[in-house]
Amino acid sequence: MKKELKIAGVVSLVLVLLAVGLGAWAYNTYFSPEPLSEAELADLVIDWDIATGGNWSPWWDRGDGKVEWNPTASYNEWIASLTDDEKAWGIIAVVYADYFDSLLGMENMGTLPTDPERWATIEEVLGSEESDAVMAMLMEGLNRPHMGAMWGKDTDPVAYAAFNARAERDPEAWDPGELDFDPDENVDVLGSSRAWLGWHSLMTNFVSSKAAYELERGNTDEFVDAMIVLVRSSDLSRAVPEYVALFFEIGIEARAIDTIDWALRSHREVFTEAHFARLEEALSSYAGNQFIWQGEMLQFEDTLRRICGPNGHLSERAAAQVAANGMGLGKPVHLPVEKLGPTMQRMLLVMRRMGREMDASGALPWDDPAAAIRDPYEAQVEFMSPVAQTMLDILIPALERGPARSAQHRQVVIGIRLGISAERHLERHGEYPDSIDGIDADLLALEPVDIFSGEKLHYEIFDGRPYIYSIGPDRIDNGGVVMWIEKEYNGTTYMVREPVEMMGREQVAVRFSDERDQSDWPLYLIPPNDPEPLGDADDSDYDLDWDLEQDESYEEEHGEQPVPDDG
Repeated sequence: MKKELKIAGVVSLVLVLLAVGLGAWAYNTYFSPEPLSEAELADLVIDWDIATGGNWSPWWDRGDGKVEWNPTASYNEWIASLTDDEKAWGIIAVVYADYFDSLLGMENMGTLPTDPERWATIEEVLGSEESDAVMAMLMEGLNRPHMGAMWGKDTDPVAYAAFNARAERDPEAWDPGELDFDPDENVDVLGSSRAWLGWHSLMTNFVSSKAAYELERGNTDEFVDAMIVLVRSSDLSRAVPEYVALFFEIGIEARAIDTIDWALRSHREVFTEAHFARLEEALSSYAGNQFIWQGEMLQFEDTLRRICGPNGHLSERAAAQVAANGMGLGKPVHLPVEKLGPTMQRMLLVMRRMGREMDASGALPWDDPAAAIRDPYEAQVEFMSPVAQTMLDILIPALERGPARSAQHRQVVIGIRLGISAERHLERHGEYPDSIDGIDADLLALEPVDIFSGEKLHYEIFDGRPYIYSIGPDRIDNGGVVMWIEKEYNGTTYMVREPVEMMGREQVAVRFSDERDQSDWPLYLIPPNDPEPLGDADDSDYDLDWDLEQDESYEEEHGEQPVPDDG
């Protein structure tokens, strides 16, 4: 998850850097791009309903006969129309405010019994009455259809009420002060609070560990209930299907799959056909290519509109204000897209066409789609300003990760579902099928495709259990061999599986050779990594006062150091 979030952060940061470093004066002075053709203007049309589910639009009807570009107000208006029973946010906010310190924020929450030392640090609290109460609340809240948090620069009214109620009960708790929130404020999408993403992810850590605790004590029904809610709740991350939300959604689903794989590897005997059928139903809800590029485009266009002047052209003044205010973006221009300046239009054109290529790249089998995704940029580069070129040169590599990460997760889902199909076959016939083709047709409600070959996944019976694997990025069947990497921490060595890299055929030709050991990608049952050794208590200690003293001593000796000017 950290890697995906880093990539998502790069995407967002680039949008800000674009505004900060536009070089608007030089561009407007020395470069005048060609206007778009009629065909190119037609390509700017976008169906925002794909990003918003048809529930709202970036174009907000103010109610006075005027329509303006204000995604935040439009979204908040829709959220206000939902009933409390449709929104998870009311419960999530209360659970976070009341139980973060005592339960959710525990260092090793999210651990499974595969890591005995860390598991021991949370096992007792997982059996507490407090833990039971939190689980009951989350099973209700995470099962609701919408997240329900409002957008804004700061804490929304629901989260504010939860923190305020806690502060009234506990004088030591954080006091949120006065509520400062206007649901109609035209806040930039990039700068809007995304607190629900982190809070939701934190709570799914708890649900995973709590479910494992219950299974260890024979409560299989409770475990299955929790896994179903966990999988379904991943959709809550997609209030807008932008990059960062995609990675949170995949991370939550991956956590559920890891937990299910552990359970079926360690406690297979307690599961019945009814349990397997319910798990399959939940996992089958995963919808193809999760990367919805229109969501990222909404954020991109919102950012561009806030560095325009009233005439729809790049604004030197707006860029300077952004540079002075850091992350703050100004108010957007409300012109229709066909009235924006040619520089803005051409960047939007390239991004829209790239988005459509990303859509197409979701087809399986997967091969490196980077060249196709980049084609719209290469076709337009001669017509773009230097600033636009620089911005897209940085942005494109990060965007290319979306389809790759989505395809990778699709394979993981296919693998676990195929494994469950084999387990259901065992329940029905008393023995595992000897091949994928041997699974009863009514139990195999998916195409068991290997995303790297386009053919069926490999299926073997190993130690009396199904073993399912993909041939992996080298596109060679190595018999299901797993590549293990030796790592070291605090003098202790441990082994972890080699991460899967979504490489295309051209990349494989460069990276792999006869001299390099090759391996496959296990999908079910997945051999567990060795737990990372626990560090010493002092490893995580950071003495801020000591660090500041060193800075002061250095400045006394060498003088205050200027902040580097990166241009």
